[in-house]
Amino acid sequence: MLLIVGVGRSGTSLLQSMLNAHSEICFLPETQFLRNHVINRSQNTINNTAERDRFIQELRADQSYKRSEIAPEAVVEVGDSYAAVYHKFLNAFRENKGKKLVGDKDPRVIDFIAKLRNLNDSPRLIHIMRDPRAVVASRMKADWSKHWPFFMHIFLYRAQFERGRRKGKSLFGNSYHELYYEDLISDPSQQLRKICDFLQVLFEPAMLEFQSSAKELIDKREYQWKKETTGPLLSSNANKWKENLTNDQVFMIEYLCSGIFRSHTFTKSTGQKADLKTRLKSWGLRPFAWLFVMLYPLRSLLNR
Repeated sequence: MLLIVGVGRSGTSLLQSMLNAHSEICFLPETQFLRNHVINRSQNTINNTAERDRFIQELRADQSYKRSEIAPEAVVEVGDSYAAVYHKFLNAFRENKGKKLVGDKDPRVIDFIAKLRNLNDSPRLIHIMRDPRAVVASRMKADWSKHWPFFMHIFLYRAQFERGRRKGKSLFGNSYHELYYEDLISDPSQQLRKICDFLQVLFEPAMLEFQSSAKELIDKREYQWKKETTGPLLSSNANKWKENLTNDQVFMIEYLCSGIFRSHTFTKSTGQKADLKTRLKSWGLRPFAWLFVMLYPLRSLLNR
């Protein structure tokens, strides 16, 4: 079992489509099964027929779950833990596809990364990371996030990025692999070879022809923000944020994510200017950004 995680709009769908094009790997469409139905009760047991029936009805009512084409009755049994149901669900999907490995992808799972250790079979984790300016620019256009305040995009990026990397490395050790989106689109063959080594499968050139795989995975409800995955790989996407962000916005992102720029391969803009109002606002937001990052782990306790 493998999981792809990353801050939303970091290239998780692209990587999912590439790996799904491998002859030995299949990926679920984004059902959110793990987050919505398992993660907060993974060790709980389905104790009786009434509880089993309630869970089956819960899955039948879930439109995202239906995309898997797995009948709930086939994977939910009395005496199973919810984690066991998840693994049976994955294996049923894998067997239907006739593949060796099965994967799941849900960017929001990065919020619950510590809880993944509670699963009966700890997954291999692939963490894809992307320049914060590109992520924020993309989230400002996506239907599901474009209404958020600008600073909230930055706060969420920083909290999820730092938590995903810190917890991924410390909790998963050799079962954790990370890569940069910018490296994936500039040299996909090299990055996919590294992932194949991590997964102990042979690299296949078919992974570079991922468009039909993407169409198989993307639902019509997701098309607005995932449509680029069905087209050719564009290395120019690495700097597309320059067309969509103002100087003031770039300054705020770089200032509030300064630690990430120091620790990673992302390069700050040279000679970037911002007006006094933006500078003052950025300075004022800095302690709130730090507090948000510190308190962010509570989100996994309060929400699914």
